Amino acid sequence: MRAESGGARLSGVRFLRLAPLVLAMAMGALVACAPLGPQERMARADQAQSVQRYGKARANYARYLKQYRGGERAGEARLKIGLGHFEREKWLLAINSFGDVLEKHSKSEQIWDALYYGGIAYAKLGRCVEATAWLGKLTQAITVGAAGSERYVSKAESQLAVIHDDMLGRHKFCSVHTGST
Repeated sequence: MRAESGGARLSGVRFLRLAPLVLAMAMGALVACAPLGPQERMARADQAQSVQRYGKARANYARYLKQYRGGERAGEARLKIGLGHFEREKWLLAINSFGDVLEKHSKSEQIWDALYYGGIAYAKLGRCVEATAWLGKLTQAITVGAAGSERYVSKAESQLAVIHDDMLGRHKFCSVHTGST
């Protein structure tokens, strides 16, 4: 009995001695390829984000969303994708991700982060009307006592003041746009 491996011929006895090693290597490869559980996937993404490996983090958050579509941390994954874009100053991509949080996770506590950072991203693009709308929703939620929104009260109000001053021509932070791109 002869088996071929990579062009080399192995005798039957030698092949049988190597078979357990080959099987163990194959099993190890299968274990390494097994899908990560939801907590492990998010931990891997969070670790990559913490060391500013935004592409790797985004890929892991996206895999989490694909594998665990209705997972309890889906809103957090979408928010963190947006924060990665925000950190890299990819304002439109960040806004799209934050919009997904608002649309798909409107009952989650991530909406406050999405509204705040989305408003800032619009301001960075010079789109004061949209920035005011997003930050304004945040301050309105605060006035009706929505849980979780209070941590952004002073930040949102100070940003709104800067944007308002800019709209009056006092700063060159952003210019007024009608909302169309």
